[in-house]
Amino acid sequence: MCARRCLGPAPARKVPARAAPKMDRWKPVVERWLEEDRAMPRKQRHTAHRAWQRLVEELGADVGETTVRRYVAVVRARQQLP
Repeated sequence: MCARRCLGPAPARKVPARAAPKMDRWKPVVERWLEEDRAMPRKQRHTAHRAWQRLVEELGADVGETTVRRYVAVVRARQQLP
């Protein structure tokens, strides 16, 4: 028997979407890279990890890899890229 009331699983929490102000400055750069990639062979396109590396190494961006990954996924969905 349960120590607490057994009412089943807890309902999923709804987490509000947050803005990514750190990414705002770099969005045009990432979009440009991904747009240019459309003309490249698949193996030569930017991965989300590589886009993050370039932002940090070449442009000195202070943005997390996960933030860049999420944004790349949004752009690819918009462009209908795999």
